Amino acid sequence: MRLDTSKLQKDFKSAIKKAGLKPCRVHDLRHTFANQLVLCGDELRDVKELLGHSSFATTLKYAHLTKSRLKEAINKLENIL
Repeated sequence: MRLDTSKLQKDFKSAIKKAGLKPCRVHDLRHTFANQLVLCGDELRDVKELLGHSSFATTLKYAHLTKSRLKEAINKLENIL
């Protein structure tokens, strides 16, 4: 059975509106999923596999790191030194 993406997008948009949420796309959920995995400390290679990407370059577009996460990485290095 083939997924009707235009119907999915229309239904999603309607549900977002009914819920009183700010507008977003179905694809935004994919970004959120990837970002949350990264923020929870999951490995990028696992995120890559879960998203079905063939290259890390594509996965990196989804894996936005927060400033606090970058600071944590630096702090780990400082503790070693």
